[in-house]
Amino acid sequence: DGVPQIRVYNKIDKLDRRARHTSNQKGEGRAVWLSASSAEGIPMLLQMIGDRLRRKMVNGIIHLRPDHGRQRAVLFDLGVVTREETADDGGWDIEINMSERDFRRFMKRENLQTNFLEHESVAIPVTAVT
Repeated sequence: DGVPQIRVYNKIDKLDRRARHTSNQKGEGRAVWLSASSAEGIPMLLQMIGDRLRRKMVNGIIHLRPDHGRQRAVLFDLGVVTREETADDGGWDIEINMSERDFRRFMKRENLQTNFLEHESVAIPVTAVT
């Protein structure tokens, strides 16, 4: 159904079981077994929740040709440019840091191919994103 979920199974203390967790194929927490009364497994649950709330960020260098001046201006307006250099072809090599969702939206709206970017996606805590 596409809705992110973490299944929580409580009362492991009644079953004489230990706290544990499972992950999906992406490595995201999928389920946790815990005891609310003894707090065993609660740190695992909190870690899973924190991991799910982190935004995936795109950090990398995008090359724009000289005829992409409008796209360059949009990136600056979005406040995602961290560094810029003039390229040999008269265009720009622009280092950006933006959420992966915003990056995809920008690329689609501006009709650019994703091979414009040499990037790496990393998870950044929501509180670190301004």
